[in-house]
Amino acid sequence: MSLTWLGVYLAIAITSTLSGVLGMGGGMLLMGFLTLVLPTGTAMMLHGLAQMAANGSRVLLHIRHVAWRILPAYGLGAAGAVFLLYAVQFLPERWLIYLLMGSMPWFALYGKRLMVLDIEKPLHAVFCGLLVTTLQLASGVSGPALDIFYLHTRMSRHQIVASKAITQALGHGLKLLYYGSMLSTAAFSSSEILAVCGVALLGTVLGGKFLDKANDQSFQLWSRRIILLISVVYLVQGFYELSLVLGVTG
Repeated sequence: MSLTWLGVYLAIAITSTLSGVLGMGGGMLLMGFLTLVLPTGTAMMLHGLAQMAANGSRVLLHIRHVAWRILPAYGLGAAGAVFLLYAVQFLPERWLIYLLMGSMPWFALYGKRLMVLDIEKPLHAVFCGLLVTTLQLASGVSGPALDIFYLHTRMSRHQIVASKAITQALGHGLKLLYYGSMLSTAAFSSSEILAVCGVALLGTVLGGKFLDKANDQSFQLWSRRIILLISVVYLVQGFYELSLVLGVTG
């Protein structure tokens, strides 16, 4: 096993645990790590595989809390996003990935003051599927944007984590298919696929244990602080990468 893959497995385990507690955040950290050590297309596919496994296992862990009623409308919006981006054969640059990941939490923080969105309303759910899936395909992650649609629901923390997980599993599955249909160099061996799914499941189980010990107030407070801290790092990195592309530095 190479050091790169050892680092990938460790990153998946840690970030899956974080997402299991907060319902988000882990995907942002994992995407940042993968784009540093792998080509963008390969990173997107591996991220999609890991996050689909992590979110899928989280669904099984909290399946009794899933709000199934939101799925049809969400799925309609998600399908629209895939169709639009595939029509133009969109492949993102790394600087765009970082800037999108870094700006999403701030949009989520201040967007709730401009928009009152509720995932339980059908039209809002369609918009959520369209926006979140577009961001997943463009930057790899979409957790902070997805969070806006849960700020005004009456769901418990377990319902939020479970419902986010099932929509995120769908989105990452679509991302895996999207990039797999356009790239032929990002295939993984069966042993690598099993290892990725295994460590993602391990992180999910550990995160679920921590979630059970949290309370709703601390859950919301620490979610916001951690995500904003991560976003600042990505904004700095994104602007640096863009400056290199434009020839401003280096």
